[in-house]
Amino acid sequence: MYVAITRAKHRVMLSGSFWAHQTTPRAPSEFLRECEGQGLIDTLPAHPESETPPERETDTGRLWPGDPLGSRRTIVERSAEAVREAILAGPQEPQTPQARQLVSRLERAQATPAGADITIPCRVSASSLERWYLDPEAQRQALRRPLPQKPYTQALRGTLFHRYVEEHFEATPQYVLGGLDEEKEPDDLSMDEWIAAFEASPFSNLTPLAIEQELHLPLAGHLVVCKIDAVFPGAEGPHIVDWKTGAMPVDEKNIEAKALQLAAYRAAWAQWTGQPEDSVTASFWYAQTSTLLTPKKTPLLSELEKTFSAIWGG
Repeated sequence: MYVAITRAKHRVMLSGSFWAHQTTPRAPSEFLRECEGQGLIDTLPAHPESETPPERETDTGRLWPGDPLGSRRTIVERSAEAVREAILAGPQEPQTPQARQLVSRLERAQATPAGADITIPCRVSASSLERWYLDPEAQRQALRRPLPQKPYTQALRGTLFHRYVEEHFEATPQYVLGGLDEEKEPDDLSMDEWIAAFEASPFSNLTPLAIEQELHLPLAGHLVVCKIDAVFPGAEGPHIVDWKTGAMPVDEKNIEAKALQLAAYRAAWAQWTGQPEDSVTASFWYAQTSTLLTPKKTPLLSELEKTFSAIWGG
């Protein structure tokens, strides 16, 4: 809001909606209320025109992600096909600078082995280690052609749950957004049930050593970004806990892959605090089933280094 108002040259259009996906209408934004209070906009309506929520579309038929070529797709594809045909026809001199440029690019692409031109970023998130371990080629291709992630209600609900837990320990509870449980899967718990499960867990009454702590771990020539949900004091040493709102894995291969994230957290915490790595416990806590999952084998930093040096070529 600040950027929109201060950067606008002549006019700013402000809008709001009583309805989104919730079952009851929501109030106007606090930003709109402030503008109303300053006399910058007309008096806001107190209620929607209809007290009945609009019907939701069952199938929008929209393509995700959006077509990057749009209306230009036909001519671009025809041009690309013409270049391919020219290459297959044998060596010949392109007639225009644009044609020469396209032929040159295609020849370079054909001569470059798949994945050889991909540079893995310096910063890698700890949560992505599982995907790198299970399917490194898919991760490389995602770097080659990054696509926007489709927003999922499940992911938003997970974010809100993490925010609730953080505020629980800060003793400053805030309003948790409503209207999200309508899209939950049949086996999902509601947000209120997740919160009730957490409050009944042994962690809710503990005093954490850290909450939402971000640490950086040097690994195989890269920097692994570790965003640790919580660290609690334990009988034998610190206990790292990562809150999970999805389904708990049962396959040993998936548990082994997920343990890599905990291993990075443990190594980062040990480096930061100067504690022995094997004195730190790391677990997942699944809100769906109120289950604490501590992998049987969590690799040490030396093992992580060996594993990801092989994957990343570090």
